[in-house]
Amino acid sequence: MADTQSMPAEPKMEMEMEPAEPRMSVTEAMDVLDEFHIRRGDMQRVYTALETMLEPAEDTAPEEADSEAGDGEMMSSVFARNKAA
Repeated sequence: MADTQSMPAEPKMEMEMEPAEPRMSVTEAMDVLDEFHIRRGDMQRVYTALETMLEPAEDTAPEEADSEAGDGEMMSSVFARNKAA
């Protein structure tokens, strides 16, 4: 039998994980919602809208998937308009 204690240990793979973003406090979250005039009753609609904008649809054609960069610009302009109002 081979002596397993004399065998060098296999190198362990270190998982490179990005540091987690610091979680927003409840007060900071409420300030953001107030800034955009989002009420508690609007939360489900806002969440659904953000989910739709940020996740690609299952029926997205390949040529539409390439326009994701344009979606970010569109969202930025919407937020800029809301902030100015």
